[in-house]
Amino acid sequence: MKKILILTTFFIAVSAFCASGPRIEFQEDSVDFGRVAKQTTVKHVFKFKNTGDAVLHISDIIAGCACTGTLVSDKSILPGASGELQATLETGNTAKKLVRPIYVYSNDPENGIVTLNMTVFVDVDPPKK
Repeated sequence: MKKILILTTFFIAVSAFCASGPRIEFQEDSVDFGRVAKQTTVKHVFKFKNTGDAVLHISDIIAGCACTGTLVSDKSILPGASGELQATLETGNTAKKLVRPIYVYSNDPENGIVTLNMTVFVDVDPPKK
């Protein structure tokens, strides 16, 4: 019984170590812009890297709202290379907190859908800087 447990543990460790394929890793998965005036456009660049050993293919990027736009630097990222996802959010006229998701679909076998979030509080009278 002890030998079976040791062999099972060994094979799990080797399998995890030898896992291959593309891996998408974002430096951050959310951004909070704080309080901004209505009818404002806020922008952010989400940076990511392919930490795997195969080409990462981004198949789709879906914004959770029509007020959110995205642009990716490249849809095919070589192992060890980096990319950027530019995101914009139009705040509109209503004073309220907005949390807008962006869904990034890729061929990463362990993290095929990454959710990024943009948060902003639309204020009628934002604080002056």
